[in-house]
Amino acid sequence: MKKIIVLVFTLSFVLSHSLKAQKDMQITMYNYAESIFNPAFTSSDRSWEATLLARQQWFNFNLAPETQFLTLEIPVKKSHGFGLDIMHDKLGYENNYDVTVNYAHYFQVGEQRRIGVGIGLNMLAKNLDGTQLIYEEAFDPNGIYSMETRYNFNLNAGLSYTSPHFSIGLSTRHIAAANLPETEIFAPARHYYLFSSFLFNVNSHLNIQPNALLKSNLQIWEWNAGAVAEFEHTLRFGFNYRMKESAALMLGLVFLKNFQVMYAYDIINGRLSNISPASHELVLRYSIRPKPPKAPYLKSPRYFN
Repeated sequence: MKKIIVLVFTLSFVLSHSLKAQKDMQITMYNYAESIFNPAFTSSDRSWEATLLARQQWFNFNLAPETQFLTLEIPVKKSHGFGLDIMHDKLGYENNYDVTVNYAHYFQVGEQRRIGVGIGLNMLAKNLDGTQLIYEEAFDPNGIYSMETRYNFNLNAGLSYTSPHFSIGLSTRHIAAANLPETEIFAPARHYYLFSSFLFNVNSHLNIQPNALLKSNLQIWEWNAGAVAEFEHTLRFGFNYRMKESAALMLGLVFLKNFQVMYAYDIINGRLSNISPASHELVLRYSIRPKPPKAPYLKSPRYFN
């Protein structure tokens, strides 16, 4: 299909790059969404978790990208994790509805160290409102002139290594996708992710967790790097930098040990900074961590038992 020219010139720029490269969704607080891009992180800390994320990209920009997703993660016994991801990603006149069922198996390689292998079964419904598009040539035989929805079934897979102070993961989404030059608007491109995270306990009151994410479809490379600090296991604050696009400030709270709220304000510093000053992102998470094992009960005459 020839390059689509949208009525709004800024949207034209965004759409033309999106349709050509078929990029995955973009989020700032990716450290709260590991299972979205790597199924091997599903319930990696053995917690029951529900996470809701909403992102408004390029605020005040007409038809700007929007992303919402819900993830549910459930540990089963000591070495299995199951999850469900439901996502909506919107870009201009294109809507993507993504449902993924994840499974992870963990191998214990130390007292608190694990290697995870994960797979995700994915269904993508992609909808495009072709009535809103115009073309360089009238009556383009490859053009889309009506509302169209098509479905794509695919696989995601990943590996992970987790320990109390360090985690790393390598994964790919849309394994069965065509090679990038052969992709088109209704077929997603294969993406690759490399994620790492460290945890430093500064003292009994403060810990800091730097993290980084590299994402690529082998044509476009994007990296993020940042850190989140937690004070008294309650107050969180941090930052994130996305290559050539934005710098984000983050603030959050932990309520009742189980409920977490995080907000990110992305300050645009790329070519769109004159059109949109910022992006907004909100994360709500409820998690129940497993109780530590009870100490063994030893009978002894000293304690009269």
